[in-house]
Amino acid sequence: MPKHPQYHNNNNEKKSASSQNSENASDSKRKTKILVLQGNRQTGELLLGRMNKLTRKLRETHEFVAPDAPFPCPIFDEDDASQLMKTWWNRDGDVYHGLEDSAVPIFDEDDASQLMKTWWNRDGDVYHGLEDSVELIRSVWEENCSSKKDGGFEGMIGFSQGARLIQLLCQLQHRGAMIHNGKKGQLFPGLKYVIIAGGYDSPLPPNLSSLMAENCGDNDKIRSTLCDIPSLHVMGSKDEMIPPSRSREVLAYFTNPVVHEHSGGHCLPMKAADVSKMISFITENSVDDNNAGSDNDKAISMELPRSQKVPLPDEAHEQDQIDEVEALKAIYPDQIHMRSNVQCNPDDEEGSNRYAHPITYDINLSPETEELWPPHELRLSIKYPPLYPDVSPIVSLGHSMNVFEFPSVVEQSCLEAIRSSAQDEMGMPCVMGCVMAALDFFESGGMSSLLQEHQNKSLESTTNALSDEAIQEEDVKNNGEDGGGSTILGLSSTSRRVIDCDLEGQAIATAFLTNQSSATTLERSVDDIQSVATVGANVKGGVFSYTIGLVGKPSAGKSTFFNAATAFARQANPSLSTGKAASATADIDTSLGASMAPHPFTTIDPNVGYALFPAPKGSCPEDDYDFADNKLLGASMAPHPFTTIDPNVGYALFPAPKGSCPEDDYDAADNKLIGGTIGSNHGRDGNGRRMIAVTLKDVAGLVPGAYKGRGRGNKFLDDLTDADVLIHVVDASGTADTEGNQVVTGYNNLEEDDDDTGGTTDPMNDLEWVRGELLEWVTFNLSVKWNQISKKGRDKLISMFSGYKQPQSFVHDVLHHVEQFLQNQSQNNHETNTSTIITMDNLNQWDGGDLRRLVSAFLGARFPMTLALNKSDFPSAKHHIKTIKNALPIHGARAGVALSAREEMNFVRRFVVAEGSSESCRANDVTGSKNHHQNQGIDAARPPENVWKCLQAAMSMREPILVFPVFDMSTYDPLPGMWNYATRDASLPNERMIACFEATGGVGPTLWDDKRKIYFPNITASANKVGSVTSTSRLRQPLRDTLLMKPGSTVEHVYLALKHLGALSGDYVRAEGACNIGQKSRLVAKSERLGKDNRILKIMTNKRTILQ
Repeated sequence: MPKHPQYHNNNNEKKSASSQNSENASDSKRKTKILVLQGNRQTGELLLGRMNKLTRKLRETHEFVAPDAPFPCPIFDEDDASQLMKTWWNRDGDVYHGLEDSAVPIFDEDDASQLMKTWWNRDGDVYHGLEDSVELIRSVWEENCSSKKDGGFEGMIGFSQGARLIQLLCQLQHRGAMIHNGKKGQLFPGLKYVIIAGGYDSPLPPNLSSLMAENCGDNDKIRSTLCDIPSLHVMGSKDEMIPPSRSREVLAYFTNPVVHEHSGGHCLPMKAADVSKMISFITENSVDDNNAGSDNDKAISMELPRSQKVPLPDEAHEQDQIDEVEALKAIYPDQIHMRSNVQCNPDDEEGSNRYAHPITYDINLSPETEELWPPHELRLSIKYPPLYPDVSPIVSLGHSMNVFEFPSVVEQSCLEAIRSSAQDEMGMPCVMGCVMAALDFFESGGMSSLLQEHQNKSLESTTNALSDEAIQEEDVKNNGEDGGGSTILGLSSTSRRVIDCDLEGQAIATAFLTNQSSATTLERSVDDIQSVATVGANVKGGVFSYTIGLVGKPSAGKSTFFNAATAFARQANPSLSTGKAASATADIDTSLGASMAPHPFTTIDPNVGYALFPAPKGSCPEDDYDFADNKLLGASMAPHPFTTIDPNVGYALFPAPKGSCPEDDYDAADNKLIGGTIGSNHGRDGNGRRMIAVTLKDVAGLVPGAYKGRGRGNKFLDDLTDADVLIHVVDASGTADTEGNQVVTGYNNLEEDDDDTGGTTDPMNDLEWVRGELLEWVTFNLSVKWNQISKKGRDKLISMFSGYKQPQSFVHDVLHHVEQFLQNQSQNNHETNTSTIITMDNLNQWDGGDLRRLVSAFLGARFPMTLALNKSDFPSAKHHIKTIKNALPIHGARAGVALSAREEMNFVRRFVVAEGSSESCRANDVTGSKNHHQNQGIDAARPPENVWKCLQAAMSMREPILVFPVFDMSTYDPLPGMWNYATRDASLPNERMIACFEATGGVGPTLWDDKRKIYFPNITASANKVGSVTSTSRLRQPLRDTLLMKPGSTVEHVYLALKHLGALSGDYVRAEGACNIGQKSRLVAKSERLGKDNRILKIMTNKRTILQ
């Protein structure tokens, strides 16, 4: 390969390969390098010049190297001088030759380097010259990494054709390539990340396989390879040459792709926000290995397990960050709380502090006008990226409130105001401005006006959706004509009144859920604890076997969501309910996964499986799935360490609710209080949040009239009775009718226009009739015994409603809220005849509206609903999703998460199927059809984070109480008797599910042995033996164990649960409890109800266990 020109950003000089080797690096700091690959008909120098804003920001830490592509563009026409590079003059000293003339060409016939360049000359699918380009880039990489004085390459940035080349290089890097000496190895050692701008996917060139080692397979295997190199995909919303839809096709080849869509066309964008995004991505993935294990790192241990090393800021950025924190401490001495570690610097006589990075802290926001703020404490959480303040800080709002007390729409609007302030002040310390933006948002009435606006929108949307026909009926009736009305169980009412009473019922349910969840999430004073010690004595507490039910019309994607969340598990083993577990590495026939097909009633028996939160995204892979090849979902795809339990039962793993774990409020300055890394039974996500397990249940699709027996009738509705919350999986694309039949066939029959919804159905109608089916289901069940109910009143109602697997105390509370509403309504309405006040004891005087109000309130309280706005990858979905989100809460749904279950299921499948297995190859063969572009919706894959978000949103509707049983209240060591629970419980993830966690940036369970791929054996029996240091150290896993308890549970319920698990034996003696790490424990009564204030519990009995 001849010597080739390279361009460097540090001095903008063209350098040959030979001169580069001999260059003397004068910088005291070693700069790491980033390789820049030009687009077609471009040069390295041109692209590097257009990246000036990015290279200037990183000039202190990074050097950019941009070699020219090796081949001149074959477009030059000797008769067409317009294709030559031009200049306004040719300069000779101070003389501008040609200034008086028009532009003259600067082309030198002897210097072909001045021509535009290309990486290959394409002929059909063949890339002529690809081998030379790969060898050129490899040699540049090797050459720039050979000098000990300079830092080597760590990343690549490619634009257009250069982006396509990077995609191919990543495939070669991951599969193993034949390097220049004929041996298999990594082409680019040290490659940590890539940025692909304006990328696209096409059939792989046949000559690519010639670069592969013999045992690495052909192009089909190369295409099926999922690269684990961190990737940022930059695409322009106005790019006509390579539309975003084509750029998104590339995402399918990377395990954890990050997408940045800018507002421009076909370019590498250099606006402030675009540069900030690229810098953040580079710094997050740019880890200085030379700093690993330094004395500074060892002095400050992290409080949570980390899957990646933490990049450190340079000296200038570090000082800016420290100066701002010190200033904020002086301004807010009582409001700021450091979450990262701070130590006194012994080398500084003035007693300055030394900070662990990244610096993180909270600032409590103090309201001036309390009625304009959320009801409980709110704090601004700040995390500094390494390049802050040149980039914006990572901001979030910390609180322990549920979605009813602090609606997500308010939280997001406040965060937008804060982030906008930070963006305006980028380049300077901006946290003070963020604090002021948050204060101004609430004090100016932002929350109250926003809630009122959304309430009006919701009412308007509900009225429009429900009552067009009803209003006509009402008008006819008011005009004296026979307009009819509505009849419910023989109780007549106008349609207008039924609608109004339905809305009133939803409001009652919201008030009930708000009151119910408040007690589980907030700290209480000692007086409050004593005052409620005897309240709710009839509440049925205990371990919360939390179940989330999936509902929706056929072909909405419920089974795809289920398979993505549970990693294709359809459990059918009685060991689940008994707590038994199978081998952690057992392979399970994933043909038991939920069946999927593009027609109604694919699901007959309910599918219940253990779900992995976050996890899936997409519509159904059923569209191109050959059911004759059911082995696609073969044995190796099961992600659980046990076979199934009762038919259709399983677990979902997802991040615990915000504020529910002690580590959420943990001040790292008190890290000395913990003798080890904070543990977790089920692992942690990429943000360090503890994963918890719940049951996911998928019932068959509903069709209009199901409560009358249409479709599969009431059977599927009855399958929902053990669900605690519901997720309504909505076909947000509108490509199927109410019975699941396709009305628009195929992804590409829809235009890419944002507002294109032509030919599709309105998903808002699905929200209406699906909830209507649930209402009629409950009403129909009441109709069977309505005569008895109307005579016996409250007691019979309580008995009937208890049939939905809730204790009578729950039903009593719902009825109490309904009666409270009726009393307030009668007092506020002076025209109401007080002699006929509606109560639970005069049901014979009710009309259809009263009954609808009661059923609506009970349904909303018993089955809170979240929307999974599925098939978001379809062009038509964008408009529908926006409409639905703007209308929330509506039709009983209070939150909605846009997702593509198909894409997230594809991601999970690639980890569940054993690498290199025939099923893995077959899986990719099935989805990789002849026309890849036509199947982009099937091939695309992304981490299941939106599925996790949806499951989290559902749990926020009815949050369990998380309790952390410990053996010691000072070290927070787990109970020795909990070892089996932490290593053999049926809900624990297996090797492949853990691999899926890790691919999203998370970590596996504390007791998972990653080397042997098993859970550690029970060492409790040997923990007391002399010299058993290793065994004893394994017990040092603070706050490892978590129990999900029902609201209203007491300390006694925890004791009984631990006794049932074998962690305790003997009779209860006493208990100590605390809220946060480092907080002094207090004695708690056996009858004390559980809450955040006593979530860390030590229970003592009269029978000593090991080490007790």
